[in-house]
Amino acid sequence: MRADPMDRGTPYLYWILGALIGGFILQSLFQVWGGMGMSLVNWFALSVEHLMEFKLWTLLTYSLLHGSFWHLLGNCLGVFFIGIILLPDLGHKRILQLFLGMVLVGGIVWSIMHLGMPRVPMYGASAASVGMALLFCLMYPQREFQLLLFFVLPVRFKTKWLLWLLLGINAFGFFFEELPRITGHGSMDLGNVAWSAHLGGMLVAYVYSLFMLSPEKLSWLPRPKVKVEPPRWARRKTSTSKTGKFKLNLTNRGAVKKEVDRILDKINTEGFASLTTEEKRILDQAKDMLSK
Repeated sequence: MRADPMDRGTPYLYWILGALIGGFILQSLFQVWGGMGMSLVNWFALSVEHLMEFKLWTLLTYSLLHGSFWHLLGNCLGVFFIGIILLPDLGHKRILQLFLGMVLVGGIVWSIMHLGMPRVPMYGASAASVGMALLFCLMYPQREFQLLLFFVLPVRFKTKWLLWLLLGINAFGFFFEELPRITGHGSMDLGNVAWSAHLGGMLVAYVYSLFMLSPEKLSWLPRPKVKVEPPRWARRKTSTSKTGKFKLNLTNRGAVKKEVDRILDKINTEGFASLTTEEKRILDQAKDMLSK
């Protein structure tokens, strides 16, 4: 039995990081070789004009391009460190699905907002990094952090307050920088950030939390009064194992190892929260047996 269940299966989180870094390296190399970076923007950045040309893949590939090294670094650090925290509960596969969903919805929301500016390009994985940050706050609202305010004063706060800070910053940026820029009424100089894409990624995190998190975890948040059910493809898979109907013979080392391997694979793809009570019991009881 492997010690860390996250070592099993396809490490999609690291594939995401590799794709982001690889995309930026290619972008930089093309730009150095005769200013060909624009060709990558023309084929992989998102714009309304590209969508009208049926370059639909740009709704995802825009996340592979970045405006600078620091832009890339910020998104990679956000995706990696938040992804590592979410990994035990979600698994690599779910994190990949959420990353792609946040990028896609962020791109769609941004495109709708920029219908009147068809040639303006957008790129970067910020929709996913901000969306994952919000999902982290939703899943672990009571975790405490300490930051140095102005690099001097230590301040402790819970992640649920970080949620409101994230929402407030992005809503402010959208209404007071991006909307005025789109409508041509002037704007504050906040770097032309794609705030609407951030909000799209955050929307995916919120909808996912409504479907997948227990009502108790979200009791501190406003929730729709109608009952929401996830689509069939998004529901947690129930275990196909028969261990819930009979007791696993813990004296049969081979059978125990086979069942533990199956459970660890399930953790990797669906997260620890997907385990049944019986599967958790088997892991606890098998740990001592297999370590002998």
